[in-house]
Amino acid sequence: EPEDAAPIVEEAPPPEDAVVFLTRGGQLRRMSPRNYEKLDMPEKESDHPRYLFRTQTDHTLYFFTNLGNCYPLSVGALNETAKPRERGGNLTSVLAGLENGEECVSLLLITPGSLAAMGDLLFFTRQGQVKRTNAADYDVRRSKFAAINLKEGDELISVKRVAPTDNVIMASSAGKAICWEADEVRSMGRDTAGVRGMTVDGAKVKVLGMEIAREGADLLVITENGY
Repeated sequence: EPEDAAPIVEEAPPPEDAVVFLTRGGQLRRMSPRNYEKLDMPEKESDHPRYLFRTQTDHTLYFFTNLGNCYPLSVGALNETAKPRERGGNLTSVLAGLENGEECVSLLLITPGSLAAMGDLLFFTRQGQVKRTNAADYDVRRSKFAAINLKEGDELISVKRVAPTDNVIMASSAGKAICWEADEVRSMGRDTAGVRGMTVDGAKVKVLGMEIAREGADLLVITENGY
């Protein structure tokens, strides 16, 4: 080639539309929107979607687990299941380094370049710790990295997008609840433990759930005995 010839640049293939869902039983599937529309409602509850995204192959799934890890996975890296009755893959087969007993507790869809504009993520643990971190801190080019520094015996139970003006409500197995403004928790780094959001007796009482308490929303509480 002549010395002044322009270098050949391979263009990335254009992104394709896709539907991705994680079932309650832990099966991860990617389908074309056309094939997804042909799906019948599954009989087994374990086959019902727990998370469902209409997305594109250049988007990224962020799996946050109970052990405090984050696993980014490109939608395009998932094999497409062409037949409606075809099953997807278990998380252990698609997430490199998933440990025994490690489960996904929150799944976020990240579009290209959107992390910097997402604001903050709020992390909640079983023993009442909360951590607020700017989403841009999770722009990490690894297949697995620490999302929160958990104390021994604790586990991550949820990750929520949050604005400083949002109210947050946490509920425990003792039937107690607490509500506070997200801005009361200062933003801190990615690999930190956070601060106390709710005091619970770790031996007997644990945090069961949390939610962003937006105006006009209701809180439904159901007990083990059906109340």
